[in-house]
Amino acid sequence: MKKLRFLLTVLLIAAVFTTSASAVNQVIGTVLSTDINAYIDGVRIPSYNIDGKLAVIVSDLNNYGFVAKYDNNLRKTSVTLDTSGKKITEVQSHSSSLPVGTPVMSVYASDICVELDGEMVEAVNVDTRMAIFFTSLGKYGTCVYDNTKRTSTLTVSRSSSTTEECQAADEGETAKQVKAQKLHGIVRGKHGGQKSERMCEYPGRSHRR
Repeated sequence: MKKLRFLLTVLLIAAVFTTSASAVNQVIGTVLSTDINAYIDGVRIPSYNIDGKLAVIVSDLNNYGFVAKYDNNLRKTSVTLDTSGKKITEVQSHSSSLPVGTPVMSVYASDICVELDGEMVEAVNVDTRMAIFFTSLGKYGTCVYDNTKRTSTLTVSRSSSTTEECQAADEGETAKQVKAQKLHGIVRGKHGGQKSERMCEYPGRSHRR
């Protein structure tokens, strides 16, 4: 009887871990191409439309005056300013020439968190890479959105700054691309209308999205 109970316990634990792993790898949204170009200190960085917001890949920031390090034990990526004086080099975009609203990657549920100098920000897993919204980088300097030029520019400084100007890019992203997304058969909403369980909880919002 004891052996049977032990076996059942082991099987139950295995089932829980299998279910958890499956949930983490679930597709919960779509990354779309965008006509809004993002710049950091005058150098273009590949940008994408995720849920109507302008987003960039965290690992790309290593080429733009930041240091992004991943800790697998903590399941966390930490981003800080690079003080070594390393020259900024542009990462080539493979989606900038595509029609606006073209699906380019999938968004997956993830248990990985992203912190900018110790401050947790909203992040998503896109094809095994973490992405954050461009507005989150506004804390590092001055962010300006030009709707005429369809650009969002971050000029990094040592002084603190708000992200309000960058948020205008998100509004422009949503307004112009809703129609394009519908043409591609994508129903917008919170991750395509599907509920997902986020394991990282962000300040001022629930972890359930």
